[in-house]
Amino acid sequence: QIRKAYQALEASVAEENGPRLAASFQTALRYAAAAGDFAKARELVQRMKDEHGLAVGQAATLAVLEALEASSEERGLSRAWLLLDELRKKGTDPLAQVQE
Repeated sequence: QIRKAYQALEASVAEENGPRLAASFQTALRYAAAAGDFAKARELVQRMKDEHGLAVGQAATLAVLEALEASSEERGLSRAWLLLDELRKKGTDPLAQVQE
């Protein structure tokens, strides 16, 4: 499934299809988060911004936080909390939509 998501993303990148491209990035980010692959999630976000000028919204930010939390990276959870705190100080709360 992860491989298919990444392949679909690369196909969308090749076509440079705006809405489909954004959706493909979101899908790939969700898979990276589920796999705890923080490096891949970070790479995807950078590509979204730098290569394609796509906005990194709440869903993308939350996926990066989830990937960091689930990663085997040392201090992953503490880094996720630091990133969340930094975003909140900037007026962005990626968890605002998922809180009860």
